[in-house]
Amino acid sequence: MGKTFVAAVVMLNYLRWFPEKIVVFLAPTKPLAKQQVDAVYGVVGIPPEMTTLMTGDLAPELRKARWQVRNCSEGEGGC
Repeated sequence: MGKTFVAAVVMLNYLRWFPEKIVVFLAPTKPLAKQQVDAVYGVVGIPPEMTTLMTGDLAPELRKARWQVRNCSEGEGGC
């Protein structure tokens, strides 16, 4: 079994067990981060609206807004 698949399955299970929580996956490179996002969509079926890809290419204001959207939907993160 590949590491990407295993990580995607772990994220899916965590979201099933703790639906009020979020998962943050960190990767050392942009291609690896993109690969993981593609895996959670295509391999395990985590819907795109539950994910976001944030890299240094994204303006800090947009990263903050995406974090708040994901983190505040359940009243988390001081919202």
